[in-house]
Amino acid sequence: MKIRALAATAILLALSAPASAQDVADQAFVDEAAASGMFEVRSSELALEMAQDENVQSFARQMVQDHTAANERLKAVAQEEGLTVPGELPDTQASKRAELQDTGEAVDSTYLEMQVEAHEDAISLFRQCAEGCESEALRGFASETLPTLEQHHEHATSLAGTSTN
Repeated sequence: MKIRALAATAILLALSAPASAQDVADQAFVDEAAASGMFEVRSSELALEMAQDENVQSFARQMVQDHTAANERLKAVAQEEGLTVPGELPDTQASKRAELQDTGEAVDSTYLEMQVEAHEDAISLFRQCAEGCESEALRGFASETLPTLEQHHEHATSLAGTSTN
């Protein structure tokens, strides 16, 4: 009887280990996606205050709107899946935002460069989740969000090519 109980426990532990590792991967996606989304919103809010070019301001406004909505969807999906969403901007993104604040007259070009890079990173992250997250809900969220991220990347790249400062 003890051997059966031990064997059953060992099997259950073995079967739960991959799911546990996958939960860690799903949580890592949520952490990174939330950090990316928060950075998009906060850096874009700053750009709205500081940008000189009307096209850059319009882009920043769109980033605030789209990424606020995506952040809310991520939060809802994560909560449904029992995952936690960080509420604070990680130090790396906070320092990038501070760098943007300190750029002075070059804020438009600096903001656009940051947006191009941030969207490249986000596209890669969301593609990985769309193909590999354990949670079907997270895979769906990532797949649904990817086209918007790709549009943002194209728009930021285009604006960066025409920015005068």
